[in-house]
Amino acid sequence: MASVRLTGSLELAGAVLLLVPRLSSLGGLILTGVLTGAFLTCLFVLDESPVPAAVLLVLAAVVMWNRRELMLGIIGQTGASA
Repeated sequence: MASVRLTGSLELAGAVLLLVPRLSSLGGLILTGVLTGAFLTCLFVLDESPVPAAVLLVLAAVVMWNRRELMLGIIGQTGASA
């Protein structure tokens, strides 16, 4: 039951971060991780089609990749201030 709450919380956090332009790459990163787990679970554990998870995984990865410069800027600013 705790894993369901954790997964749901990560999905919600990723979705909210997608709505904030400066943090959208972080949202894509979180969702890419969660959806990778969903894809592998559908593929190897459950008797369900992994296609929906694969499509959402690709979309999250595209958002993350297209916004990577923002993520690198955030990381660079954090590293410089430490």
